[in-house]
Amino acid sequence: MAPPSATTSRDIPPPPPQEVHRSQIPNSIADNELGLSSYHTTTIIYSPDNSNKIYERHLGLKQRGFPLWIPEPNRRLPMEYRRKGVHVGDVGIITPSGAFSFLFNVCLPPNHPINPSTLPEGFTPIQSLVIREYSEFKPESYLASTAIEKTNNDPPGLSFMTSAAEGAVLTLPDGAVALDLENIPQIRAYAAAHIENWYRYINGPRGCEAKNGEVRLVIGCDKATSWGMAAVANLSQHKTHYLKYCSVVNTGGSEAQPAPIPLYKWDYTGLAEARVGPDLNEIADLKRDDDSNVAVDGKYWNQCLFMRTLNLTLGEEVFEAINREVEVALVVQMQQFQKSVGPSTATSSHRTIGSQTGSNDSGNHQDAQSGKASDSAVFASTKSSIDSMTTSRSPTAPVCLRSKFYSVTLC
Repeated sequence: MAPPSATTSRDIPPPPPQEVHRSQIPNSIADNELGLSSYHTTTIIYSPDNSNKIYERHLGLKQRGFPLWIPEPNRRLPMEYRRKGVHVGDVGIITPSGAFSFLFNVCLPPNHPINPSTLPEGFTPIQSLVIREYSEFKPESYLASTAIEKTNNDPPGLSFMTSAAEGAVLTLPDGAVALDLENIPQIRAYAAAHIENWYRYINGPRGCEAKNGEVRLVIGCDKATSWGMAAVANLSQHKTHYLKYCSVVNTGGSEAQPAPIPLYKWDYTGLAEARVGPDLNEIADLKRDDDSNVAVDGKYWNQCLFMRTLNLTLGEEVFEAINREVEVALVVQMQQFQKSVGPSTATSSHRTIGSQTGSNDSGNHQDAQSGKASDSAVFASTKSSIDSMTTSRSPTAPVCLRSKFYSVTLC
């Protein structure tokens, strides 16, 4: 588990300053300023983790896959993707904040509106996948960590109580549907055959700086139309805290929309971060000029709560070789840029390129659609010139699902 971020979640205050152990202070200062003479004291202060980490830790135990703290699609992706959300065949990365950063889909053709204009080298969509879809959770369902108890003394709505140090809860007003791939061996073999080109593309033209094992291929997911999430950090375990998820009056109905979408809210005591979704403005944006008939009763099943994935991991030598390719390609790209702007601005250009290279909005689909072709050309031309630097397997070697070159594991 990664250490807590220096920035705490917005509803969980930062921990108080750490008290100093008496033994860390010179005796003269300790005796005079702290008033200590014959004994030492140590104060242990609990520092809560980020809310999405608490949520992932507790809801991950439900064995539904990876629990997303941010289930809504990236608003900068194509509208067709935003209306449907995560789907089987998506390739992407889970962000530190608990969202899924979509990159491309292996089940769709290259010219599909969801896929970017530039794709990994040798990209061909996989065929004949069998996906089953079924209702997994009924309306008014919920999932909660074992230390959170549901109470029945405050209807209507869903009420919970806990005195544990931390916990998490997910509510599903309209239930949830599950999509799962049936022929997993087929897509596992497909991923093993393309994993190197995917990492080369993701860390090269897309500039994602993905670590080895962070790239995921979706083979299943649970999706909903609405949800409520809460992560609890209880600094005082001797105190009971309460949470209530309930509907509120929505006065947004009109002749065009006589039955407004229900609104929900959280009421709670103690330290917690509670979220509800989706945002009504987002729904209105999805409905604008929508002739796809994707919405059901004005609602979109595009909120991904859990995703089941194949985690794609390369052998360390292969991964390091790809990173060297990426670094060399960036140098070539920088040199080409410096030549285009002339020597008078070379110094300032170098500084600008360096700052831009270190940052990336992997969710910005518009950037992926325009301007990536030239990057791919640079990487393609560079690859042939640095074969001596790379470690590659023989093209006649058999494809294995686990070898020193790569592994494809289910998560």
